[in-house]
Amino acid sequence: MYPLAHAYTPAELSFAALKGADAAAAAVLTTAAGDAACDLHLALLRIEESGAAEYNGYSGPRWRSRYHDDEEDDGDDENDDEFEVAEVFDRSLTLSEWRRPDGALASLGALPFSDGEVCPPDALADMEPDEQHFHEATGNEGASFERSYQRAALVLWPHAKRLRLIARAGLVASIPALGGMVRAWTDGGTEPGDAAWHEAHALVAEMLACWPVQAARRSHDRTSAESAMLSQLVRLQDREHIESMLTDIVAGGAYAAGDNPALVQALTLLPASRVGTLLLSVVQGNADLHIGGCADLLARAAGVSAWRGQLLGAAQALLDAMPGDPARPKSPADAWRRERADAGVVHDTLRALAPASHAGLSALADHAVTHWLAWPKTYGMDAVIVPALRRLAERPALLRRPGCQRLRAAALEHLRARTSLNLSPPADWRREARLSCRCEHCLDFGRFLQSAEQEVWRFKAREAERRHAEDSIRQGRCDVDCSTERKGSPHVLVCIKNQANYERRVAQRRADLDDLTRLKA
Repeated sequence: MYPLAHAYTPAELSFAALKGADAAAAAVLTTAAGDAACDLHLALLRIEESGAAEYNGYSGPRWRSRYHDDEEDDGDDENDDEFEVAEVFDRSLTLSEWRRPDGALASLGALPFSDGEVCPPDALADMEPDEQHFHEATGNEGASFERSYQRAALVLWPHAKRLRLIARAGLVASIPALGGMVRAWTDGGTEPGDAAWHEAHALVAEMLACWPVQAARRSHDRTSAESAMLSQLVRLQDREHIESMLTDIVAGGAYAAGDNPALVQALTLLPASRVGTLLLSVVQGNADLHIGGCADLLARAAGVSAWRGQLLGAAQALLDAMPGDPARPKSPADAWRRERADAGVVHDTLRALAPASHAGLSALADHAVTHWLAWPKTYGMDAVIVPALRRLAERPALLRRPGCQRLRAAALEHLRARTSLNLSPPADWRREARLSCRCEHCLDFGRFLQSAEQEVWRFKAREAERRHAEDSIRQGRCDVDCSTERKGSPHVLVCIKNQANYERRVAQRRADLDDLTRLKA
């Protein structure tokens, strides 16, 4: 990188707009780059730094007067003379806004660079920051600073190493660069095997060779790099690298449920005979960490009729990873490796297994139902099974499959048993006491709950004792409303009985009757 002398904004940045010595340097390097088989670009060089600052003339903290007018201070001290940089903690060096000698833009994104790539080595030594802000110490945080530098620079690299350089710059740089190459290929007519296609294909190979694979939970709210890569491979119809991506990267743990649409789209380009093997590797590599995502993936795959006979291995791997006995001994990794079983897992697993007229898949669906019913603490009727069946009820044909019918029968039995229970409001003021604490005050409160005549309990005590009583009431879900009477000292906790438990059961009964109607239909 050869930093230039004049300042340029992104709008002004072009080889044609360079001034004086900058234009002369560009002319020399343009010729030299061609002779040396190098690529030459013009870019904006940006350095961002942050770290600790200290006050001038005093090494300790500066305390504000208690009469300091906060309205005159916005948190950023613009009087930089009061501060000096003490230590740089974070430093970011990037190149962006790429331009070619012919005036065209280059889809390279932001590329990182190091100080050792600057020529001459001390070219940035005397740079003054374009922006610099100091922040006063607040609370436990000391004084700090943020500053940035920006210059234009001419950038050279050997043409033969261009794709490797882009790939090693990271996905933030290589994904946009690949997108630009794919667009260039499609704009040129999408002729398979032409020079533009081969360039994009070669960049993909470099990217996959250094892809960061890390099995970790990822947000579903944004498109992942894996999804973006698969989408570009589909546009390229690059079947070879689709297989490599699924086998080496997605199956290795670089996966989240949000990748499923791109995965299924990519699989449609491959022979049906390969789909089963690839799905098996993805599920085996990710089901412990993403049981819900893998169930959704197989449900989507089951929607492609040509693939149903290929799903047996992946479906068995999914069932092998299903959470089961909550009391079983857990390894230290289990706490973070296993997702909670929820209604979506049950719903999507049955979508994957039940609709197919395939003996092997039907047997697995029956096996899954047996597993879920065997562990009611993991797959609770109210928390998991009934909500899953509500969603399945929107697909009547699916709900009529044998495995689903067994699950439906168990849910109907559960709902009928609960709706057969007596439901009437309390006949007196006696309320259920579910208190784990056996202290003197909680025992007194328990006797109040069991009294058929007493509606109100007044507890005059110190704040800590009143707070303990309120915690016990809340944890026991007691049918009591609490308020504090703040007259005199100590204050009084006033507890008045209500019908909250009965009202909850009335709401539950309405929901149960709705579910019975829905599932019987």
